[in-house]
Amino acid sequence: MRDCMGVKMTRAVSKLLMDKLTIVKTDMRKALSHYPQFEAPQSFEHLKNLVKGYVGYGNKMGEGWLLTGEMIELINEGVPNIVCTQPFWLSAQPCGRQGDDPVDQKE
Repeated sequence: MRDCMGVKMTRAVSKLLMDKLTIVKTDMRKALSHYPQFEAPQSFEHLKNLVKGYVGYGNKMGEGWLLTGEMIELINEGVPNIVCTQPFWLSAQPCGRQGDDPVDQKE
């Protein structure tokens, strides 16, 4: 019973945080829309849809699909090379992207 309550509590808190992040991101997108020199970030749902077929959603906190989604978004915008650098505690491996890889071959 205690485990079930823990799962329910975790889901409730996660949903609350995600709803808050969505509100903040929506406000940021609205604010950026007034400045054409900046491009507003896409929604989390859009990024999740981009990674279908590449990675699963099972990673905690989105560290797998979110980074992959952002990289695919850059590829779709025509960015020729991507270098991804993060502090070592956020990314298990450094990653980079150049021309001939499975992402290019999928489309």
